[in-house]
Amino acid sequence: MTNEARDPLAELRARGAVQKRALVEDAGGVLTADEVAARLGMSRAAVEQRWRAGQLLAVPGEAGPGYPARQFEAGDVVPGLADVLTWFGRERPWGALAFLLTPDDQLGGLAPLEALKRRDPALTAMTIRLARAHDSDGFG
Repeated sequence: MTNEARDPLAELRARGAVQKRALVEDAGGVLTADEVAARLGMSRAAVEQRWRAGQLLAVPGEAGPGYPARQFEAGDVVPGLADVLTWFGRERPWGALAFLLTPDDQLGGLAPLEALKRRDPALTAMTIRLARAHDSDGFG
């Protein structure tokens, strides 16, 4: 008997793994905590503290948390990211990453992460509202 015959969810897990790899690729790859520390000019402990505080996004990986590269620009974290991550928590990193990378008509076709990078207060506010709605039933 094959593993797939024993595990009825094997096909779904395989598809999920493909989707996660695609998200990581769209995110510009992932960085280790040490690489993020070097980029931000801080210690590894400070990076991990910011992650635990919901100020950085990290997705699980075989070698530990991986920090999607596109959340950083000009030696810092994209402004407004922490406000968006508030609505996902650390428990839903893949959902947060998919949200950040998926274009939205309400943002003029921009992905939320790209909208935040524009540093436009109206786009940032709309991105945060979309994140909040994503977390709720859509009526909140």
